[in-house]
Amino acid sequence: HSFRLILLSFNSISLCQLTVTQPAVITSSLGSTVTLTCTTNPKVKTWSDGTSRVHWYLQKSGETPKLVMRNGKNPTDEFSSRFTGRGDGVNTALTISGVQTEDEVFVRPLNDFVLLWYTFGGGTKLIIHCKPSVSLLPPSSEQLSGGSATLACLLTGYSPQGAVVSWEVDGTAVTEGVLDSSEEEKSGRYSSSSTLSLSREHQWRKAGSVSCEAGLNGQSPVTQILNPDHCSE
Repeated sequence: HSFRLILLSFNSISLCQLTVTQPAVITSSLGSTVTLTCTTNPKVKTWSDGTSRVHWYLQKSGETPKLVMRNGKNPTDEFSSRFTGRGDGVNTALTISGVQTEDEVFVRPLNDFVLLWYTFGGGTKLIIHCKPSVSLLPPSSEQLSGGSATLACLLTGYSPQGAVVSWEVDGTAVTEGVLDSSEEEKSGRYSSSSTLSLSREHQWRKAGSVSCEAGLNGQSPVTQILNPDHCSE
């Protein structure tokens, strides 16, 4: 799930080319504090109270930009609780504290002074890392009666995409009999599944434990473990 923060800026010195530079992508995790930066060249003039003539806009996919911060450091009422800003005409920064999933947008800065000339920055895509919720389902009684055992590892609610599932039986990695699904996206969060097929007699009943581990982009993995002795057949 992502959005962009946009900086819209205007250079009041002269009608020359104004460059607005900001990182294309920034990642964060839920509850943390993240700062998005922007540089304008040449310097834009500031107001008499020292505030910058730079505004921040938030834009979600398919929606029009929404004003977040006026003059570099004055948040609108909707964003006043967790959004703060600073700027000196060259360097502008927007800080979001206690990052939440709804903050994950495209943020663009806008420099403005007169209505005839606005310069938008390219925008920064803020991506929030969310660990998957993992469920490990045992084989059904119907499967076991038929001589097979298929376990399902279900991953939901994670971001960004790219989750990798690994299986272990009694602490030993297993790749044979593994089938991974494609990832599905809904409202910026992803879900996927992985199944492990074992033979009932030779692998499932003799196993002390079976585990699936979900890893995602350097985050600490999430593991679920099943003990066959505790599962009804």
